[in-house]
Amino acid sequence: MKTSLIAGMILACVLALPGCATGSRAAALKVPAQAQAKPFESFQIQDYETKGEGASIPEWVRRYLTEGVRGVESIPEFRNKYVFVGVNAGPNFKALRQWEEAFSPAQDFARLVAARIEARLSPVTQTTVPDSTYGQFFAALIKRASDAQYQGAVKENGFWIQQLFSTSEQNEEGEESEEIVVNREVYDFLILTSIDKVQLETQISAMFNAAKISLAPKRNQAAAIDRIRENFFEGF
Repeated sequence: MKTSLIAGMILACVLALPGCATGSRAAALKVPAQAQAKPFESFQIQDYETKGEGASIPEWVRRYLTEGVRGVESIPEFRNKYVFVGVNAGPNFKALRQWEEAFSPAQDFARLVAARIEARLSPVTQTTVPDSTYGQFFAALIKRASDAQYQGAVKENGFWIQQLFSTSEQNEEGEESEEIVVNREVYDFLILTSIDKVQLETQISAMFNAAKISLAPKRNQAAAIDRIRENFFEGF
C-alpha cells in the first residue's frame, strides 16, 4: 500500500480519560480540548476510511486535523452550531469500530461538553484562586455539565484514519545501549457531533443558574460568577 505523507497536520490535544480502546463501551473516550491543537511528533497517514473507494478525506476531518473544531465550525453548514469531536485511538480496529457504533449523544456527548466548559474556565483558574473567588462553583458547574442530558445533540458522522508513528526507543544489549526508531501503526476514530448554538447556550446558562443557586455563594463570589457568565460564550 502506498503511503501519503500529510505534512503539517495536527490533532487536537486530549484531556483526561486515557486511551486505548479494548471494547465498545469499555473503550476509554478521549475528550479533546475542542478549540485547541498541538502537533504530534511525526506521522504518516497510511490509510483512511474512504481510501479504497478512491475518495479523499472529508473536509470536516481535514479541518479538524489542521485547525481543531474552530475550523469545522467555519464550514458553512456548521456556522450556527457548536461541533464536538470524540476521539479514540489504538491498534485494535475491531474494538474501535465497536466504540464508534456504541457512541451516542445521550451517553457520550456530556463528557465532550464538560471538557469544553473546563477548557473555557481554565484561563480563569490560572489567574485567580478559584475556591476563594468563586467558592465551589466551578466544580458544581462541571459536574452538572457532565451529568446533563443535552437536547438537540446530533451524531453527524464518523471517520477513521490509520497513522504510522515514528518513536525513539532505547535498545539495550550487554553494556551498551543505542537509540532505535520504531514505527507503530495506530488507528484514530473520530466522531463528529453538533448542536444548535442557541440551544446549547440556553442549556449551559440554565446550569450556571442552578449551580449558583445550589451553592448560595457570598456576595463577592456571586458577583464574580456573574462576570464569568457575561462573556462565557466569547471564545467558547
